[in-house]
Amino acid sequence: MKRKILQTMLILASTIVVTACSTIPRVDGDVKQQNYVKIEKRIPLKEIHDLIAQAGEDAGWRITKFKENALIAEKFDGDESKAITIDFSTTSFHLTPQDNELESIIEEKLNH
Repeated sequence: MKRKILQTMLILASTIVVTACSTIPRVDGDVKQQNYVKIEKRIPLKEIHDLIAQAGEDAGWRITKFKENALIAEKFDGDESKAITIDFSTTSFHLTPQDNELESIIEEKLNH
């Protein structure tokens, strides 16, 4: 009798675990990708590079090429300065540290 109760409890516990795991929402992509802004259009990497540089320069940022898929944006305002790394691919881009103003400018340029 004890063995039947133990088997029943084990089956019940397994069912609960399987059910709980299957109802947890899944995340698309890995955690690193969560702060990336999606690029809606299909644009070659070189063109994305040029569009990001143009958008930043038009908004008063100094843009420096860092790597094939990364730029550094710098902005000086009196005694204050900002330096932001822009990583990008053909599907998304990401700013480190985050800057909502620059992100919006780049997103507008790439997606419209």
